[in-house]
This record gives sequence, structure tokens and C-alpha cells, in this order.
Amino acid sequence: MGYGIISVLTLVAVRSPLSKCSSKKERLNVKIRKYDKGGKVKVRKYSTNPDPRTEPYRFGDDALLSAAYSELINRKGGSREDWEDRFDAVAFHESARTMDPAMKQIGGGPGRGLYQYEMNRSPETGVRGSGEANSAVKRTIKFLGSIEQPVPKWLSDLQGVDADFTKLTQEQQKLILIADGLIDIGDFGDVIGSESDFVDWWYKYHNRSGDPAARRKMASDTREYSNTYLQYQ
Repeated sequence: MGYGIISVLTLVAVRSPLSKCSSKKERLNVKIRKYDKGGKVKVRKYSTNPDPRTEPYRFGDDALLSAAYSELINRKGGSREDWEDRFDAVAFHESARTMDPAMKQIGGGPGRGLYQYEMNRSPETGVRGSGEANSAVKRTIKFLGSIEQPVPKWLSDLQGVDADFTKLTQEQQKLILIADGLIDIGDFGDVIGSESDFVDWWYKYHNRSGDPAARRKMASDTREYSNTYLQYQ
């Protein structure tokens, strides 16, 4: 794969009428990637003074999630698309195929969110849980520190309480899943290279029930997700 020349362009920033007027020019580094045999050219712009209106992916949860994916890919290989497919398969199974970030465990259990991280106790029924949501919060804070990223307020607010992930966005829950997986002893294993290893990782380090029927159901849902949904993406 070849790469084109990295050029530097000088562009005049376009500002909204509500912003401060300025004639100052902002310099952008534009990286251009070209393929040897033609095809799509990808252009990414990185300004030295980023504006959240034009580069929202460099701010807030989007920036944290991008940094988490970069660390994940650096350690375990694959592409962001590969990992998103795996995480969506987990969500498909855990959320009873709803893909609802606000999913509560059917029957009043303590599982919450896309990946059904358990609270210490279900507020509705009083059913006790593993409290893995709180453990995942601690691991995510540790992970963000290890890659020199700030801890967002929504995450720090989950410390010292019985964490309920139904209040979090899909992006926030994915960040927690990545961080939890990399910091925990499971370390994701070879979930990209092998569907069997992926199901084993889920069974041993995410589900943790020790129930073979749970593993069989996850394997079945993973196949259904792959055969029914991925072919249309």
C-alpha cells in the first residue's frame, strides 16, 4: 500500500455569525492516502486549533472511544470494523436482540445496558447481582489513565454508587467494554481471529455464569447475528 505526499494547506476558517469575528488563518495538516491500484482516496484533517463544529470526533466521548479503539487495535490487531462487529454481537445477545442501550434485564434481574453489566442490586426487584458494573467503572478509569486520557464526568460520577449503565449512551458503554476487556485478565484473547475463541472469551470473562447452556445460546446468537445482519452491512 502506497501513500501520497503529505501536504500542508492554508485555509481561511469560516465562522458562524454568532462566533467572534477574526481574520486569522488556521493551518491544517492534510494527510492524503492513495492506493497503488487506484480506488478511494481518504483524507483526514488535523488542525492545530480544532473546532468542535468541524472536528467533533476530536472532543468528548468520540475522542475517548477513538483512543480506546486505537489502543485495542495496537494490542490485539484487527480493524475498528472487526471489533465493532464483535461488540455488536455481544450487544445483540445480551440485549435480547433489541440493541437498546437502556435495556434492563428481563424478569427484573440486575443486568443493565447493551452488555448487561450487573448492578449490586436491582432497584426494581431487589435481586442481588455481581456488581460487575462497578468493577468495570474502576477498570475504565485505570485504562484511561494508562493511555493518558482524561476521565469524563459521567464516568467519575459512577464511582461510589451502584452503577446503572442504562443511563449511558452506546458510545460510553462501548468505551467501558473495551477498557474492561483490556484491563481484566481475559484481555479479549483471539476474539478477532476465531469465532469460537470469541464465544469462549464472552463465556469466561463477561458472562461468568459457568452454565454451558449460556455458552451454547451465545454461540447460536453469534451465528445468527453474523449470517443475518453482517451480510447487509
